[in-house]
Amino acid sequence: MTVVKTTIFLCAIGVSTLLGVELEMIEVNSKAYQENDDAFEDIFKAPEYFETPQYVPAMPSQKRMSKEEAKFIPGGQGDPVKAIQALSGVTSLGDLSGELYIYGSKPEETLTTINHLPIGYLYHMGGLHSVIAPEAIEQIDAYLAGFDVTYGNAMGGVIDITPAYPKDDLSGFGHVGIYDASAGINVALSDEVGFYFGARRSYFDLLLGAVGKATGTLDEDTNTSYTEFPNYYDVTFIGSYIPNDNNIYSLELISADDALEISTFANEVKDPEANGEIKSHRGFTTVGLRHQSFYGDYESNTLLYYKYSTTRVKLFEGYFIDVDSHESGLYHQSSYTYDNHKFVVGLELQHLETPIDLNISELPPSGTPGFDFTTADKFRVKENIRANAVTFFVEDIYHLQPNIVIRPGLRFSYSDYKSYGGYVDPRLSLLYAPTPEDTFSFSTGLYTQAPNGVKTIEKLGNPEIGYERAMHYVLHYDRKLYRSGELSVDGFYKDYQDLVVDDNQSQYLNGGEGYAYGIDANYKLRYENYYAYAAYTYIRSKRQLNTSSRNLERFYGEVPHTLQLIGGMRLWHNWLFSTRMNYHSGAPYTKVLGTYTNPTDPTNRKLPIYDTPNSSRLPEYFSLNLKAAQQISFSGGSRFEWSFELMNVTNHENISGINYDDNYNEVGYYKQLPFLPWFDLTYYF
Repeated sequence: MTVVKTTIFLCAIGVSTLLGVELEMIEVNSKAYQENDDAFEDIFKAPEYFETPQYVPAMPSQKRMSKEEAKFIPGGQGDPVKAIQALSGVTSLGDLSGELYIYGSKPEETLTTINHLPIGYLYHMGGLHSVIAPEAIEQIDAYLAGFDVTYGNAMGGVIDITPAYPKDDLSGFGHVGIYDASAGINVALSDEVGFYFGARRSYFDLLLGAVGKATGTLDEDTNTSYTEFPNYYDVTFIGSYIPNDNNIYSLELISADDALEISTFANEVKDPEANGEIKSHRGFTTVGLRHQSFYGDYESNTLLYYKYSTTRVKLFEGYFIDVDSHESGLYHQSSYTYDNHKFVVGLELQHLETPIDLNISELPPSGTPGFDFTTADKFRVKENIRANAVTFFVEDIYHLQPNIVIRPGLRFSYSDYKSYGGYVDPRLSLLYAPTPEDTFSFSTGLYTQAPNGVKTIEKLGNPEIGYERAMHYVLHYDRKLYRSGELSVDGFYKDYQDLVVDDNQSQYLNGGEGYAYGIDANYKLRYENYYAYAAYTYIRSKRQLNTSSRNLERFYGEVPHTLQLIGGMRLWHNWLFSTRMNYHSGAPYTKVLGTYTNPTDPTNRKLPIYDTPNSSRLPEYFSLNLKAAQQISFSGGSRFEWSFELMNVTNHENISGINYDDNYNEVGYYKQLPFLPWFDLTYYF
C-alpha cells in the first residue's frame, strides 16, 4: 500500500550548532597573492570541445558542456555532472534526485558512459554528488534523441563523459564542501607518462560519531532514525602514456561506494511488514585499458574493460537483496575518411555474469500506486544470470555537398541470453545548411534495449520476455546570431513499442505501447565577460501500464513545461557571479479518492482507493539560485578558489509528494530543499 519513503536533509545553517563547533574567520595575508586577469576565462570564451570521429555539429538533440562552464552553474554545487540537469529536455523530479528523465524516457532507458567505459551508477545517494572527480572530466555530451549507431542498448538518450588525461606537470588540489572533502594530484613521470589520482569522502558520519551522535533522528515526521549516517566515497585514477602525437594509451579506473543504516516505522499501520531496519550498501569498480590513434584520415578507439558492481540490502524482518555483477567487454571503433565519406565501423563484445540471492516480495507495478508489501507474494530466489553479446555497427558520414550531410547507419546485435536472439537497428540523419548562419537537420532510427534482467527471473518475472524498442523522429533548426548568440529548436517524437508491462498471468509481457513528443528551444550568448542561457521545453508522454487495458496513461516522469534562465558575469578580473532560475510543472501523482477495508485482512487496515494513475499533479516547482566565486592567485602558480551559493533564494515551498496519515487523509506535503546556503573551498597547486 505504501513504499517506504525517507527524507534526508542536510542543512548548512545548522552545522555549527549540531556539531558544537565555532566557525572562525581566517585572515589571508594580502601580500601573498596577485591579480589574475585569466580567472574564469574558460567560462566566457567559446569552448574548444574534443570532437569524436562520429560527431557531426548541428545534428538534432546534441548538447554539450565543458567542465569549466558546467562547474559554475548554480544549483550544481561545483559538480559538472550535476549540471546535466540544467540542460533543456533533461528533467529531474527532486532537488536531491539524480534520476534523469530525457525527452519523456525513464532514467533506466538512458545510457551513461565514460567514452564507452560503463559505470555502475552516476550519483551518490541518488543525487547528492556524482561519482566522478570534476578534475577527471574534460567535457559532457548529451544525446537526447536520434543518436548515431555507435551507441546502443538505450531507447531514451545517452550521457557520454570525456575523461581528462593527465597534464605534463606536477599539480593538485584540496577541496572542502558542505558534505564532503576531496583531494587529487597530477604527476608527470616523464614527457610521455603521467597519472591523475583523486579521492572523495563524505564526512558527516565521521563528525557525528566524533561528537557522540553516531545514531540519531533523520526525520521526525516519518519516524525515521539512523544507526549509520548515509556516507560515500569514490576514487578516480587515470594513467596515460603518450609516446607521440598519434597515440594515447591509458588506464582508467573509477570506484564508488555508498552505505547507510536506518530504521523507519512510518508505515506501522498502513503497511505493517514494511517497517524496521534497512541496511543498504552498494558500490562498483570499473577499469579500462584504452588505446586511441590519430593518423590523419584514420582514427581509432579501442577499450578493454571490466566492471564489478554489488548491492547488499537487508529489509525489515528477514528480507534481503544480494546481487553481484561482473561485466567484461571489448569496444573498438575505427573511422576512415576517403574523399567526401567518413566511414565508421565498430565491434562490441560483452560478457555478463550476475549471481543473485533474494528473499523479497514481487516487484512493485511500474508507474502505478497501490503496492502493499505486507500482502505481496514473497519469493526466495537464487540464480546466476549469464549472457554474452556481440554487436557490429557501421555508418557513413557523407558530405554530398559542403552544406549537405547524410549519415546512414546500421547496428546489429546478438545475445545468447534466454530467447533474446538478434536485432537490427537502422538509423539515418540528414543535415542541410542553406546559409552559413542557418542549419536544418533531421534524425530517425530504431533503438532497441534489453529489459531489466530481474524481470526475466522465474517467479519474479517472465523468462520469455524480450527486447523493448522505440522509434525516434527529431527535427532540428539552429541559427547563429549577432555577437556569438545562437538559437536552436528541436521537435521530437518517440514511439515506444514492445514495452515490458505488467500481466496478470505471466507477471510481464512485451505488450506495451507509448509515446513522447515535444519541443526544445534554446538561446545561448557569450560576449566578453558575460554569458546567458535561456531554454524552454514542452513534453507530453503516455504509456500503457498493463496488458489488461490498452489505455495509455500519463507517464510518471512527464513534466510538460520547463523554463530555465541562466546568466553569469565576471567582475574585477577574478570574481564570478552567476544565477539560475528554474521553473517547471509539478510532477504527476495518483490521488487517493477514498478507502475501504478488506474483511479477510486480520489487521483491519484502511486500504486506499486510487484515481487514474498519474492523473493529478503536484504544485509547480520554482527555484532561484545565486552564486559568487573568487580566484586568488599566489606566487609560484598556486591559487585559492572559493564559492558561495544561495539555493532557493525565495524559499519557495517545492513539493515532492503527498503525506497521508494512517487513514489516508492528506495531512501535508513532503518538501524539497528550502532556502539553503552552500559553500566550498579549493586550493590548487
